[in-house]
Amino acid sequence: MKDAAVVYCLLLTVAGASFGSVIYVPSDQATIQAGIDSAVDGDTVVVLPGTYLEGVDFKGKAIVVESDEGPESTVIDGEGLRTCVSFAGDEGRSSVVDGFTLRNGHGVWGGGIYCYEASPTIKNNVVSGNRGVSKGGGIYCYQCSPIITDNIVEDNFADDYGGGICCWDSSSPTIARNVIAGNTTPGHGGGIHLDVECDPLVTNNTIANNQAGLSGGGISAYYNCRFEIANAILWANEAPTHKEIDNSGGSTVTVSYSDIDGGWPGTGNLDADPLFVDPVGGDHHMKHDSPCKNTGDNSASARPSKDFEADPRIAESRVDIGADEFHPHLYSIGKVMPGETIEIKIVGESHASPITLGEGTGIQEPPQSTPYGDLYLDWPIERFSLGPIPQDGILVRRAPVPPDAQPGEQVPLQALIGAEAPGAELTNLMVLTVELEQSDAPLRQWAP
Repeated sequence: MKDAAVVYCLLLTVAGASFGSVIYVPSDQATIQAGIDSAVDGDTVVVLPGTYLEGVDFKGKAIVVESDEGPESTVIDGEGLRTCVSFAGDEGRSSVVDGFTLRNGHGVWGGGIYCYEASPTIKNNVVSGNRGVSKGGGIYCYQCSPIITDNIVEDNFADDYGGGICCWDSSSPTIARNVIAGNTTPGHGGGIHLDVECDPLVTNNTIANNQAGLSGGGISAYYNCRFEIANAILWANEAPTHKEIDNSGGSTVTVSYSDIDGGWPGTGNLDADPLFVDPVGGDHHMKHDSPCKNTGDNSASARPSKDFEADPRIAESRVDIGADEFHPHLYSIGKVMPGETIEIKIVGESHASPITLGEGTGIQEPPQSTPYGDLYLDWPIERFSLGPIPQDGILVRRAPVPPDAQPGEQVPLQALIGAEAPGAELTNLMVLTVELEQSDAPLRQWAP
């Protein structure tokens, strides 16, 4: 995941959208739990940016709890004392947690999220740095059918099973469009562990760089689990045995149109380096020449229409394998500090035409549809030439941050690949947020 200074604009769709009241935290209620406690079925609790030192329990309510500006700016921190989010009151699909970073959670089952006999919707979250003392470092589900989509589940730890996600005796959970990376357990299932007759649908996920001390670095499944993996990447996971998939415990798995490190039998499967942009740094976007581009199955069960960042799911003729649908992508590395420099990176096709970086005065909501993709920047737009994308598909440029930038000031950026010639493509929106307190002078325009 990129630095907290980078805010990606996601077009979020609320499952089970309601027409109840809206409760704002902390303006209407001081804490998220207080917002939940005051809500009734059909309400929405909107959480403004900040770090909230608490664990929250939905208490069986059919409500949406969503961040106002996404996981980069809104954190639920369990302080190493408690699970961040709990569903243990028979919650259904219209109980939704959407758009938070959940970190430092600690629980016997489920450090980041705990689900017991509930089937909530868990989406657009970053579940990172949590611990399950027994099972499910990031997410634990028991006798549940949750929808787990569009999340980044990374760097979590479980003592026994499921460093990232653990599902136990759970029927029909959907695990889709997630990046599950860098999770660890000394036991089974570094990325995902399934146990006791689970039958999940695991589609369009990227499961990479997870570790298990015994088996199933990517996924382990025991005791009559029956599940399907489609359009997925399982790569560079580690374990002494069955480093990618372990179904030796009496479980049945069908794998199709997936890229599996070391190979796996099934229709359309690959064994080829997916060419992530920077897996060591946690960036599992694909490069332009990834073998996972245009090699998935368009007819796969529950194939999503969007990828994990809400980009359109089929960019060309066929769906891509993994959580990411390849689109030209703009991002930065490093904190946005006044008077310092940041790295601007653009991932795209190697292109002879120059790249134009646009800086807007604001963000259009909704974005303006163009033949080249969605334009998010408000007019007027400053334009700066960055040069062409090299053969490796990654353009890197350093850019200064104004020394008199105010804390909290935001600079929205979007790149046009191919200058303004026919065939040019627009990247995603990126919003840089200045972090240090400086003078009260206004943010001025800057050029890379």
